[in-house]
Amino acid sequence: ETNGFTNIRIGTTNTNTPSTQIVFRPSLDNSTKTAVTNIVNPLYPNSSILENTDIQFDVNITIAASNSASISGQ
Repeated sequence: ETNGFTNIRIGTTNTNTPSTQIVFRPSLDNSTKTAVTNIVNPLYPNSSILENTDIQFDVNITIAASNSASISGQ
């Protein structure tokens, strides 16, 4: 658990995703959505923010292929 978040998935994609995507479970409270967005946006401006009831995690962050080098080795 880091910064109060316990159920977040961060990964990259093998496809040419045009922008980093943040997908939230709709039932997640707005303050958490805002906190996650405020952490990700400075690192990956132009992130797409979506909601999906069928995701496994509360938050799923997919780093765009063009940005994936910035998280390599982690």
